[in-house]
Amino acid sequence: YFMINKDNQYKFENFLIFLLKISIIYTIIEQVLSLVGFREIFLMYMQGVIYEIHNAYSTRLGMYRPFGLVGSPHILGVLHVIGLIYMFYRKDRIWMLLSFIAVIFSTSITAYAVLLVLFGLYLIYTKQYLIIFVSILLALILGIYMYQRLDYILGIQHLAEYADAHPFDHFMLQIYGYYELIVNVIDPVTYVRVESGPLSLVANYYTQNPEELIFGKGMMYTFETRHYDLVQIHNYEIFTDKYTQESSDFYILNFFEQFGIIGILLLILNFFIFPYFKMNMHNIHHVLILNAFIISTLHYSPAESPILMVFVAYSIYCIFFIPKTRHQ
Repeated sequence: YFMINKDNQYKFENFLIFLLKISIIYTIIEQVLSLVGFREIFLMYMQGVIYEIHNAYSTRLGMYRPFGLVGSPHILGVLHVIGLIYMFYRKDRIWMLLSFIAVIFSTSITAYAVLLVLFGLYLIYTKQYLIIFVSILLALILGIYMYQRLDYILGIQHLAEYADAHPFDHFMLQIYGYYELIVNVIDPVTYVRVESGPLSLVANYYTQNPEELIFGKGMMYTFETRHYDLVQIHNYEIFTDKYTQESSDFYILNFFEQFGIIGILLLILNFFIFPYFKMNMHNIHHVLILNAFIISTLHYSPAESPILMVFVAYSIYCIFFIPKTRHQ
């Protein structure tokens, strides 16, 4: 990126936006065609791209989990959040709408959470205090409604009634299942809960090995085969039929193991604090992209995707390194 400066930055960003538009259209087409019965087309294509496809027909909110141009719905959703940020910055309403649809079609809870947090950060950055107040009220109303739907689906006694429940109710059950399985050990026969789940195992591990909490093993640790050995996540596979794929994913427990306290402080400084003090009306979209990257890291390691890192690395360059003119 060191050939990019203020004179040619706009043209280069047009190229990045073109890539984002291709990704957006592809995701929408993949989801729509999959829903109308052509899922096999994308599975055949991805067989030659992804070494092993997990849960090819899994659904969430009544939609398939798309592969998109990155091969993973979680990272794909974050990519479309970045696309939405660019389209919002360029004030392109049509592509803003398409980007938002692509985020929804990604079925990525990571992307949904990132988008909500970024919305709050944007309001704080731009000092929209009235909207912040209204948003908090709406969030409280939504929270009450979500609790009511969770109470309803937990109270279901008959399988027929459970099968007819709304996809949003199943979505709430997945969130509840995530909490259940990360906190408790559940007997697969009696369903008796004991509060000694993966979260407790991690806490005990670092209590006995405090030195490993200071310095992490780095993000490349996620590529190792023993990535999840610390908590033996796959022992919970028996419950995925009830809580679906999401509840068997406790990646966040490995977060400290990757970065440690020192690494997390550096991440906060470089992706939140320093960008905030360098922020202005011309680079706020890059600040939000860096924020999105670090927030999404709490669930999955987006650094595994070269396509996504093209945009993240460019935002780092624009915040910290880009010269003002060609001569500099």
